[in-house]
Amino acid sequence: MLDALNDDREVQIVKNKLVLLTGVAMGYVLGARAGREQYDKIREQAQSLWGDPRVQEQVSSAQATVKEQAPVAAEKVSSATKSVVDKATPGRGRESEVNESGSGI
Repeated sequence: MLDALNDDREVQIVKNKLVLLTGVAMGYVLGARAGREQYDKIREQAQSLWGDPRVQEQVSSAQATVKEQAPVAAEKVSSATKSVVDKATPGRGRESEVNESGSGI
């Protein structure tokens, strides 16, 4: 009697798992189709926006600004880094700067 109940229970568990897997598979397929359509729509809009002459004008302007300002930014970063190293390294300071430059002591 107990074996029959256990067998029925196992069969019911397997059926429930099959129903769950079928539902997950159907949801995945339907969601993937809808998701792909939405992705394609967003991709088309992004490509259209990127191709807009006004956007390209701003991109060119930003690139020119970066090219102009890169040396200035690099110098500021270099100077700030040197200052931090000088402050963080014991024994470094104004005197070691003179020594490193080849003049002084």
